[in-house]
Amino acid sequence: MSDLSCPEDFTIDGEVFQVLINAEEQYSVWPAGQPAPEGWSRTGPVGPKADCLAYVEAHWLDMRPKSLRDSMAAAAGAVEPGGCHSKVPVPEQPNRTIRKHRVATARKQKIRQR
Repeated sequence: MSDLSCPEDFTIDGEVFQVLINAEEQYSVWPAGQPAPEGWSRTGPVGPKADCLAYVEAHWLDMRPKSLRDSMAAAAGAVEPGGCHSKVPVPEQPNRTIRKHRVATARKQKIRQR
């Protein structure tokens, strides 16, 4: 029969935790004495639960999974999936002189129409 004893830090009330992250950039606080589940890797501090939770709060700013963020950005045409380069063109701002000219021309036309 296998040994069923667990390290002290396995329980929720243990004192040593680690921060995990998965491919979807979701975070979890996990007992430090246990191996990370499949698909998760260690990131951030190992220590008291409060420190781990503070790290998660500071780094997990968008709760949406990465795949959802990427697909929403791609649908909006702003970002290629898996990329960070903007495809959205910057709208051209007319030169102030051109704008002033257009306004002056419009005023002249109104005066002529009177």
